[in-house]
This record gives sequence, C-alpha cells and structure tokens, in this order.
Amino acid sequence: MASSLSTIDELTRGDHTFLSTADECYYLGEYTSRAGDSFSETNRLIQNLKKPMDRKGKPEWTHKEQAILKFGQQLRIALNDDFLGQATLIPVPPSSKVDDPNYDDRMLRVLRTMQASDQFDIREIVTMRINLDPVHLHDGPRSVENLVKAFK
Repeated sequence: MASSLSTIDELTRGDHTFLSTADECYYLGEYTSRAGDSFSETNRLIQNLKKPMDRKGKPEWTHKEQAILKFGQQLRIALNDDFLGQATLIPVPPSSKVDDPNYDDRMLRVLRTMQASDQFDIREIVTMRINLDPVHLHDGPRSVENLVKAFK
C-alpha cells in the first residue's frame, strides 16, 4: 500500500459517479472489488479491516488489529502536520448503529491509532440512525439518498 495520497482525477472520476469536478477526494491504496485478498496488499488489508464483530476473540482477529494499526500508520505518514493541526477527522460510520452488537468502530480506531504521540481533533459526529446491510452484500452501489436518510 502506498504511503502517499493519490487523487481522484479526470481519468478515475468516472468510477466515482457521485463526485463532481469541484470535489477533492484523496485515497491510500486502491481496492479492487471482488478480486479477493490475494489480489493486492490493499485488498488483503481491507478484507482484514472488515472482519465482522462475530470473529472477535478468534485467531484471525489479530489480522484485523494489524490492519487497523497499518492504516493508522499509513494515514499518519500521508497527512502532514499542518493539515492535521487544523483538520477535524470524522470516521466514516459502519453499517450498524452504535448500540447494535455488530457495530464496528474500526475507522474510529484507525484515526485514534494516528494519535500515538499527537492529539488531533477526532469526532464521531456521523452515526447510523438505522442498520444497513453491508455494502459488499449488494450488487451495486447504495443510493446517496438512502445513505443520507440512514445517517444521524
């Protein structure tokens, strides 16, 4: 996985139909859907990051913990101190509500991993109003309208 940010640009914007030319979107590594975890390091890390909560306490759970740590370290390397000093970091909520047993705070934990020695403004201010099926169980993308309705 790259330790520098890449940008959604004119060549890749077509893969992200909800982004306009005015949007700035950056990413670390490229995930290839339905290609499996052996396809790339990024695919492997994301598959491990997405391990469901019913796997907690099982031997493979250490892979999830390692993925959280790796993503946090890579984000810390990629984001400069000036940006982090003025930014508010908001983790993307999972598909489940906070009070659901399947709730997974993995993105919040990735951001907290970044703060090993520094304090950043991290706020969990977007949560789910209702549970949604995980996106990988759908054939196509979710509608923006349904996502907005599900967010709180």
